[in-house]
Formats: sequence, C-alpha cells, structure tokens
Amino acid sequence: MNVQILLSTYNGERYLGALLDSILAQTYQDWNLLIRDDGSSDGTMSVIQDYISKDSRITLLPSKENVGVISSFELLLKSSSAPYLLFCDQDDVWLPKKVDILYSCMLDEERNFPRKPLLVHSDLLVVDADLNIISNSFWEYSNINIAQHDFNFLGVKNYVTGCAMMINRLAVNCSLPFLPETRMHDAWIALKVLKNGGEIRSLSQPTIMYRQHANNVVGAIEQKNVFKEKIVQIQSVVQENRLQWRMLKQIGYGSVFKYLFYKIRTILSL
Repeated sequence: MNVQILLSTYNGERYLGALLDSILAQTYQDWNLLIRDDGSSDGTMSVIQDYISKDSRITLLPSKENVGVISSFELLLKSSSAPYLLFCDQDDVWLPKKVDILYSCMLDEERNFPRKPLLVHSDLLVVDADLNIISNSFWEYSNINIAQHDFNFLGVKNYVTGCAMMINRLAVNCSLPFLPETRMHDAWIALKVLKNGGEIRSLSQPTIMYRQHANNVVGAIEQKNVFKEKIVQIQSVVQENRLQWRMLKQIGYGSVFKYLFYKIRTILSL
C-alpha cells in the first residue's frame, strides 16, 4: 500500500457519504483511508462505521476528545505509515482520477528531485451545496496566481489547498511537529517543504469538487453600522496578519519588513 488518505471528521454526516463514495470510486485502488473523528455529536460515527464494515481499507484512529482540525490532522500524520499521503475534507467530492493524477505526478517529481520533500497539488472545481459548478477554477475564483509560487509569496498568500494535495514521506518528516503558531495544516506543510529545500508542483487540472455551503452567504449591513463594521474589518485584518507573521517567524521567513514587502506586492498584483 503506497497511498494513504487522511480524513478528519466533525459533525459531517450530511455530506460524508458522498465523499466516501467518491473515494471508493477512484480509478487508483491501492489505498488505505485513515479517519479520525474530532468528537462529533451527530451521526458521523454511524456513517464511518457503516463504511468500515463494507471496506477493509478504511480504518478509524481511536479518539475521544475535540482537539480542532489542525491538531487532528497532526495526529493523523503521526499515525500514518504510507510513503505518500493525501488529505481529505469531509464535505467534498473527489473526481474519479484524483489519486491517479496526483500519484503519477508525485512519481515524476521524485525522479526529477530524488531525496527531497515534495508536495503536488491541483486546482479545484468550486461547487455549491448541490454540486452545481460555480467556477471551473478555484485559483481564478480566488485570485490565486500560481506563477508566484516561491517561498516568499507563499508566506503572504497560501496557494496550496490541503484537500487537493499529496506529499511524500520526507515532506511529513520536515513538517512535524506542528507548532502552536500553525494557522492551518496545508499552509504549514507547504512552507516547511520549501524551507527544507523541497519542491512544490502545481497542476491546473482540477481533481476535486470543492463544496461551498449555502449558509456562508453574508447578510446586508444596516447603513448606520457601516462605520462600525469597517472598524471591525480593519481590526480583523490586523489580527490576521499578526497571526500569520507569528507562524512565519517560527519557520524562519525573515524580517517583518520582508513580509510587508511581499504582502504589498501580492495585493498590487490582484
């Protein structure tokens, strides 16, 4: 077994079955799915147990407490055993050749860059809750410029989506442990891969249907509260950048002036 899929669940019964069905339908079948539930209170565990009873390739990592998505994926990484790992979100749907495409790309990268931490990832189809296509490219939809793919730009705007990436064992080794400053597992792993002399390969072919939930719609703001809302937004932006800098400082990104320089360059390029 060369490929292991890591899935962290939390109250995901509504869409989990569709995800698991799409994994079972992959053209590449030599995989193992390792699941950790982060303390669900709905029917998620019943769905998981049902699929475990049907397919021996699906296993459940024992867990009882809620530790949050970052720590949950860290525990899955520490429990993983395969040379190549994929990450999985509970509400997406994988396109049939996802594993085949990423695995083939990874093997090509290992031939070109032996003994290096490697990460390969793809674009995504953006879909609504009913899987109707919103955009054929998540990168275009989110103004992500893959041409700006070096360590400096990655530090100010992450372009690697965890549910669309595969990493090799050397990437695992250089990424663990996650520090308290880690903001999300995908950004942390991508930065650590590049910081440790590794390579990232970006594929423009989407491999996943990236489901957007209907309840993410932003409501209208009452006019008398506009000024207050703008103040809140400014505070939020400042806090976001403060947290991002704390993570980058732990990785060894460089000075805060370097961070601000690449942040401004990224904003101007949008």
